[in-house]
Amino acid sequence: MKTQNTEIKLFSKSLSANLYQHLIVQLNKDLLLGGINLKFDSKIAPLDLVNQLQVAIENLVKNNYQTFNQFMYTLDVSEKKINDISETELSKLVLKLTELVLERLMQKVVLKQQFKNG
Repeated sequence: MKTQNTEIKLFSKSLSANLYQHLIVQLNKDLLLGGINLKFDSKIAPLDLVNQLQVAIENLVKNNYQTFNQFMYTLDVSEKKINDISETELSKLVLKLTELVLERLMQKVVLKQQFKNG
């Protein structure tokens, strides 16, 4: 699944190398805590990360919704934001869910860095 979403492309270009590495570490930690046997390499390109994350989310939504819910809970993605997604086409739904996951991961990483440096 290839993404054409402008927001995700901007996300991948806007990350500093340091924040991106922290994002991957946080994602891997949350995947493990969410019961998902998936780990991203620290050298993965941002767009590859997005594409692989989309595939993983689509697989969870289609085949293991309980684990998907557990992962979203582990990430602390707003249930309201999830419920507000009005997409009915699976690929668009997965894209929106991926955006929410990346948005929440960035929030977690930035907050940790602020508290660490603050």
